[in-house]
Amino acid sequence: MSKYSPIYQKIWKDKDFLKSSKDEKLIFLYLTTNDAIHISGVYEIPLSTIAYETGIPSSTVKQVLTNGSIKNVVYDIENEMVFLVNRLKKYSQGGNPSQVDKGVVKQFLENAKTPLLTNPCQRVHYPYPYPYH
Repeated sequence: MSKYSPIYQKIWKDKDFLKSSKDEKLIFLYLTTNDAIHISGVYEIPLSTIAYETGIPSSTVKQVLTNGSIKNVVYDIENEMVFLVNRLKKYSQGGNPSQVDKGVVKQFLENAKTPLLTNPCQRVHYPYPYPYH
């Protein structure tokens, strides 16, 4: 993945982000900028890694990711995978669209073990043929 992940300034005025606790904000920022992220928004990352790299206790990370307090972030505890629902829509500007599409489909096929690809994805409109409908 790229070594650069933009954070739009409007995040600091977003009503959901403003209501979030400092741990929720840090976890969200970490999930959108860490080196494991994929443009699809679906990628593997253990709770222990999130806890270690943010300095937030594992129990707090688990609670935040399983209680739905971070909007548009879904975590699959069993497979240690996260789905950032709007990642592709918000951050896919630039690049060759067909290459982006191929990379996203490849990522989905490689990570078919998680139910994140069959349930939440159905409510997201991706600009490519989604293989798991």
